[in-house]
Amino acid sequence: MAPLQEAICKHSRDWVVKLGEYLAASTKELNSDFDRLVSDFETDLHILPRSVDELKKVFQTVQMIQSSTIDMEGRYRDLIKRYMVLEHYSIEVNNCANTLIKLYFKLYFKNADIVC
Repeated sequence: MAPLQEAICKHSRDWVVKLGEYLAASTKELNSDFDRLVSDFETDLHILPRSVDELKKVFQTVQMIQSSTIDMEGRYRDLIKRYMVLEHYSIEVNNCANTLIKLYFKLYFKNADIVC
């Protein structure tokens, strides 16, 4: 009975490692997308408007940040859950989610100050 039990345990550990690799890869991709979106917001937000069109772009960026907050929070929560699962199974990934969300909310609250 012990050899069968050991074989089952080894097979299940192999599955955890393989699924962890897939989860880590998709998490890294989602994190990259999140980072890119936040960086784009930051770039557009820091334009010093010299024309009406540039000012419109800044205001549109502010509006997009405010309207995407719920979606961004959902993405962030998904990333955090993924990182927690990966950490639980001791699968190493670079955890940038905390840095990204701080940057996003810094942008959001900075925009709230500008609009108000």
